Amino acid sequence: YMDDAEGLHTYAPFIRELRDVFLSGQKGAMVVEPFCGQVTRRMRLNREQTKMYVQKKGQKVFWAAFTSTSEASAGGNGDFGGALFNIRCNVQKKDILPGMYFPASISKLSCFKMENEVLLP
Repeated sequence: YMDDAEGLHTYAPFIRELRDVFLSGQKGAMVVEPFCGQVTRRMRLNREQTKMYVQKKGQKVFWAAFTSTSEASAGGNGDFGGALFNIRCNVQKKDILPGMYFPASISKLSCFKMENEVLLP
């Protein structure tokens, strides 16, 4: 992976606007509601990546980009192969402080309605 300065310059305004949808403590009504529950994510990993994630089992993992997941009960991510991540989103709306980012269900906005998509910022 290489940084793409031109691409970042082009897409930075969109990335910021999308990211801010998941930011708590803003004035006005929230665009999306925080999601609490379990989601799944499939990823193709090489041996080195697999080893790294196995060592981190049960720990917090952060990805550098928005991550699309499926609500576990929806059975999404089933046809893509690769490693299956089971992710607990334990955030409760009452515990979210101003300035925190939170996962949110975007199933109403998603092209993949059956997956009950949850986006992790």
